[in-house]
Amino acid sequence: MREIPGGREKYGLFQKRCEDVFKSLADRFPHFFNDIIHMFAGVKVAQQFEADISVVLHPLPLVPIMLCYWQAEDGMESSLNIFFDKTVHPNLGVDSAYLLTTGIAQMLEKLADHHGF
Repeated sequence: MREIPGGREKYGLFQKRCEDVFKSLADRFPHFFNDIIHMFAGVKVAQQFEADISVVLHPLPLVPIMLCYWQAEDGMESSLNIFFDKTVHPNLGVDSAYLLTTGIAQMLEKLADHHGF
């Protein structure tokens, strides 16, 4: 988000409403998180980032989004990063990218709540 033109200013709110939501879901329900991502056509990524869960989602045809999650271990806190393809700016823009990813995060959170997780 920070590398998208205009994204640096939105990153604090993006982190709170999107990254933290995804991270919380992955921390509390790692199997559910992994399953739900794959239900939405997530494609597993090669171990280039050595993350425990690395998937690319295609919520829109020209705007892939990569989620990388590292589980907590050896006293280190878990971590989750969201990466956008360089095509996000010309095809979608920062405001729409923000709304799209926070919407997906909220939807997954509601699914987890609805299913009793």
